[in-house]
Amino acid sequence: MEDQDHTIQEGDIELSEADIEEYLQNFSVLPEHYDSFVRDNSFSLLKSRNQSGEDGLKKKKKFGLSLSGGGVRGYIEVLILLRLQDKMKKDEVLEDKSVLDLFDFVAGTSIGGINALALAHNISLDQLVTLFKERAKKIFPSGLTLNKIKNIGMIRGGKFAVGKLEKQLTEFFGTTALKDLKKPILVTACSSDHRPIIFSNEDPAHKDYLVADIGRCTSAAPTYFNPKSLSDGNSYVDGGLFANNPSALLAGMMAKKFKVSSEDIVILSLGTGNNPDLPARVIKNMGATKITTILDMIMDSTFKAVSQTMNMFLGEQYIDINPPLKQIIDLADSSKMDEMEKVVNEHSGRIDQLLDEFLELYKNEQE
Repeated sequence: MEDQDHTIQEGDIELSEADIEEYLQNFSVLPEHYDSFVRDNSFSLLKSRNQSGEDGLKKKKKFGLSLSGGGVRGYIEVLILLRLQDKMKKDEVLEDKSVLDLFDFVAGTSIGGINALALAHNISLDQLVTLFKERAKKIFPSGLTLNKIKNIGMIRGGKFAVGKLEKQLTEFFGTTALKDLKKPILVTACSSDHRPIIFSNEDPAHKDYLVADIGRCTSAAPTYFNPKSLSDGNSYVDGGLFANNPSALLAGMMAKKFKVSSEDIVILSLGTGNNPDLPARVIKNMGATKITTILDMIMDSTFKAVSQTMNMFLGEQYIDINPPLKQIIDLADSSKMDEMEKVVNEHSGRIDQLLDEFLELYKNEQE
């Protein structure tokens, strides 16, 4: 297959060197905060291989669901969860359970955060399908993809109007607060002073926040939407800037809450599709390319780095499903729902195999 043409077309917006320098300066402070953030959330518990056996009894495994960011490509996560639901309906052990019943803790970033909040609020997968197929095009108007956008939302304001997104979130969640959700949950965001944030109903300081507001915070992606302000006086943007794959944070919080080691943690991690590699000419000319390229590279690289780390920690108990995309699907391209369905169908064999492995681990713990 020939490389796609990623050159800048007529009508596309080139970023000035000042724009790129300002954006990267804002992003560059996150790693320092992230290091202390991980320590504060007791991720070191995962390094203990003996914790679960302190009392001489084998502890029951705990199961987590991690949903990554990716704009409208979050539809891929819903399609994979639908396959999981179908498998459960055909299993006499699992037929009376919901997808949410399988998990002790759920986590999400950006659109994955909204999906996670929806699941924890008992919103059905069919309702999520409707959200993506019928309403995403109202939130992301056709033809207005990120490669046409001048602004860097974290700095100058987002291109997409937030009203339709906020209306949809309010219709879904109403006045439900984090404390009302059915499962322990964490949702990532970044504060206006560039600190990584976990919103969780496990944190007493967060329990009264409205779910709709947290959904807005985690999905306030630079270039998409303006930051979201909360009653604490801070503004928040998309957590995908530091944890597009929240699996590591999820494992840390599970270890802390349930007092278990990595031996007793199982995580099903769903991605929004693995973009094809960019041609060398695009990387070489990064200073003149589109902001969407920079965002995609940040989100894809953080996802892959966390996946590699989690594979080292959890081994076969970290099940990562992130099907490859044949072509780049813009994070705001609401016209590609059929293409995403094709991706999942084309890779259904491998997806089903990994889902079966997860269900086998779950059922083994029920015996």
